[in-house]
Amino acid sequence: MGLMLARKAGPQDSGVLLGLALSARETLAGIAPETTNAWIKDQVRILLCDHLDTTVVAEGPAGVVGFAAAQVVPPGPFADHARLEVGALYVDRAHRRQGAGLALLRGLADVATKAGAANVQVLPLGPNRQVQRFLARLGFASLGGYRVIPTDVLLAKLAPVAPRHHNRPAQKREVERLLVGRRRLREQTGEIPAVPAISDQQA
Repeated sequence: MGLMLARKAGPQDSGVLLGLALSARETLAGIAPETTNAWIKDQVRILLCDHLDTTVVAEGPAGVVGFAAAQVVPPGPFADHARLEVGALYVDRAHRRQGAGLALLRGLADVATKAGAANVQVLPLGPNRQVQRFLARLGFASLGGYRVIPTDVLLAKLAPVAPRHHNRPAQKREVERLLVGRRRLREQTGEIPAVPAISDQQA
C-alpha cells in the first residue's frame, strides 16, 4: 500500500474523473443509476470549468483513485459564516481502505481553510453506508440528512498522531543502566537488589 496524497484537480484529470464519476453514479448526490453517460459527462465538464479550485483528487502509486467535488457557499441570511459544501466523495472500489478517503478530506479541509469556510458540510451521498460510517467516525454530525463538522475540528481529527513510543530508546538506556548497576552491586555484596520499576512518566 502506497502513500495517498490529495491535490487540486486539473484539466489533465478530465478522463479519469469521468471514469470515476461513471463508476460512482449510485453513490453521488442526485445521480441515479439510470442517469445517462452524456449527462454525467456534462457534469464533469461543469466541474472542471466552474469548480476546479474546490475539486480535489486522491493520487497514489496507481494514479488518481478518488475525487471530491465541493463549492464554497458564502454567508447568507441563515448563516453568519461561509461553508464548504461537498457534493461528491468517491474512491475507486479497488483502492479503498488505503488512505484515499482521508487524503480527500485533508484536501477538502485545506480548501475550506483557504476559503475561510467555518464548516465542511457533506450533502446526502445516497445509500452508501460505508461512506456514512466513515464520516461519522471522523466526527461528522448528522444534520437534516447532511453531515457537518467545523473545519478546525476536522483539521484536528486529521492531524498526524505522534508515535506512542517515541521515547523508547531513552527507556531502553535506562533499563540497561539499572541492570549494569545491579550486576556491579551483586559482585560487591553478593546481594541481588530489586530493579525499580520505570514509571509511566519515565516511559
